[in-house]
Amino acid sequence: MAILKHFFPFLMLIIYLTSVTADTQIYIDSPIIDRHSPFYDDINGAGPMYVEGGKPMAKSDAKSKCCNNHPKLGKCIPGEDDNPDKDGKCWNYCIANCERGGVCKLMSGGHHECHCVY
Repeated sequence: MAILKHFFPFLMLIIYLTSVTADTQIYIDSPIIDRHSPFYDDINGAGPMYVEGGKPMAKSDAKSKCCNNHPKLGKCIPGEDDNPDKDGKCWNYCIANCERGGVCKLMSGGHHECHCVY
């Protein structure tokens, strides 16, 4: 009986923690703009590498656009330069090679740059 007395509060704590953390999941379409996120470097680095036979291989030129920032396009305006309906420069640059087009991504310096999404 003493075990049940302590088990119920423990069970309620687990249920509470599960419900609180359920809202903090990272979905595949979520933008990752927090520099302290463990996933931030994944989208700001060279992007995923293709592995064939256990050895990393270079990405094709077309796919090297995807999952990368493109500072050469200059600063961008969110909602305009990544909007396909407004002929946005990020969107137009990326959509030819990347399935999800381009977004205007917030950078650590507070400015925005074009980022092609795979």
